[in-house]
Amino acid sequence: PIDETKLKKFVRPAGKAADISDLVRQAAELLKNAKRPVLVAGNGIRCAGAQADLRAFLDKTQIPVLGTFNGFDLIPSDDPLFAGRIGTVGQRAGNFALQNADVVLCVGTRNNIRQVSYNWENFAKNAKKIVVDIDPAELKKPTVRPDLPICADAGDFLRQVTAQVGLLDIAPWREYCRKMRAKYPPLREFSINPADKVHPYLFMEKLSQILPPKSRVVASNGTACVAFFQAFESKEGERLLLNSGDASMGYGLPAAIGVCAASNRQDVICLEGDGSIMMNLQELQTVKTNKLPLKIFVLKNGEYISIIQTQRNFFNGRLTGCNEQSGVEVPDFVKVAEAFGLPALRINKNSELADKLQQVLAMPGPVVCEVDCTENYTFAPKLSARKLPDGTMISPSLEDMYPFLDRKEMERNSRC
Repeated sequence: PIDETKLKKFVRPAGKAADISDLVRQAAELLKNAKRPVLVAGNGIRCAGAQADLRAFLDKTQIPVLGTFNGFDLIPSDDPLFAGRIGTVGQRAGNFALQNADVVLCVGTRNNIRQVSYNWENFAKNAKKIVVDIDPAELKKPTVRPDLPICADAGDFLRQVTAQVGLLDIAPWREYCRKMRAKYPPLREFSINPADKVHPYLFMEKLSQILPPKSRVVASNGTACVAFFQAFESKEGERLLLNSGDASMGYGLPAAIGVCAASNRQDVICLEGDGSIMMNLQELQTVKTNKLPLKIFVLKNGEYISIIQTQRNFFNGRLTGCNEQSGVEVPDFVKVAEAFGLPALRINKNSELADKLQQVLAMPGPVVCEVDCTENYTFAPKLSARKLPDGTMISPSLEDMYPFLDRKEMERNSRC
């Protein structure tokens, strides 16, 4: 037998943190002189245990704050300082705030490609960029180049900068951010009929409104990830966990099992796609055997939606290996769940969402809910290549998302 107490373990190196006082002073000066500053809050803040430090900084400065994939549960959607979520599949309001800012403070976020886009030269194109990261390699990447890189613990930085910056005199800018959020709510991109099959963006919005406080939600890939990030309205105290689209298909169910085990068998919401869950379908037996209180929502559109959108965009509509007509079929998940001995039900159309969601959440123990989604949707808004009048294809800046807005409207939104 192995004596675990005798195994080698990681010992945190002793030593004093680097002195960042001069860098903090420079950051504070940039913020004090800014007319349109924003904070980009990443999951590194949570990793540092600095959520309270973040709240203290926001309360004191009243700086608008933007959400990121892995950090989008740090700030509730109804917070008056919340200005939206950013990235290639972010929210219009968030990207408008980012691209019109004159100082952008990134704390605990590595500014990955999905966040800054392939046109990273235009990320926060009008702003001085302050980037705070614990990893020095992240500050030297050949993409977004910080004007002021600070290698530091997120909590150490936030505490020090909060001591040096007071209430920022940026009332017009805060009002601009509020107007953008009101003007561009997530569901404005879609026309949704109550009698139709379930629209996944409406599903995410309704679920977020119905969930009790401090819920735990784990999302998988594809629609379960993107629609979740764009349309879910986060509340104070929730834990919203996703993989930013970087994990293998099948991530959601085992991840939700892990969250349930780590939270002392509390209820966990699992958002899975019909193609994704097929990669780890055997874990339904783990749920059944251990009586784990997972509410498993399977978004069934009969397609590998991310793949089919790519094929439609780049291969003139020719499809292969992404839907029933091209060789991929998914089963009836109510029957699958029942075969595992799990209770199951189905949501067939938009008008059923409120009642059926309440029903699922009220059921004790595990339950599988198949959500019969419309097949006719795309991720939106979304950064997409744009064709110029001469036929040239370009990658637009983050604020110029598809469906493309009228150029005059774009110009008006840049006058802040």
